[in-house]
Amino acid sequence: ERSIQDEEVREKQIVEFRVSLIEAIGAKKAEIAAEDKIASEIAEVRSKLKKDTTIASQLDGMLDQKKRLWQIDQEILADLNSCLDQMGVILADSKYRAAKARVALKSDMSNDSWKDVEDMEALLDKATL
Repeated sequence: ERSIQDEEVREKQIVEFRVSLIEAIGAKKAEIAAEDKIASEIAEVRSKLKKDTTIASQLDGMLDQKKRLWQIDQEILADLNSCLDQMGVILADSKYRAAKARVALKSDMSNDSWKDVEDMEALLDKATL
């Protein structure tokens, strides 16, 4: 039963972490959208200026910086999504292991085939591998 409880605790932690990742993804998407809007506004102002002014050069620099930041944000977003996907796989594995341990426990309890507690623990450890 300890192995089953450990897997249930693990499942809960994974679910909580996935919720945090989903929130982080949402926040990052909102941040990217806000930055895109600012970049669009800068580009609009820049398009109304002459090419060789100091302000135009500063706006060009700001747009270049926004592009670099956008690329970094996209990489972060991709990493967050990848982590979310990986945590989904780990969660499925944890659920599978807990179910397998429950089946092993129920099966052997009904057969009363354990010689002692150590045999039961070994069986549960094997079931969760």
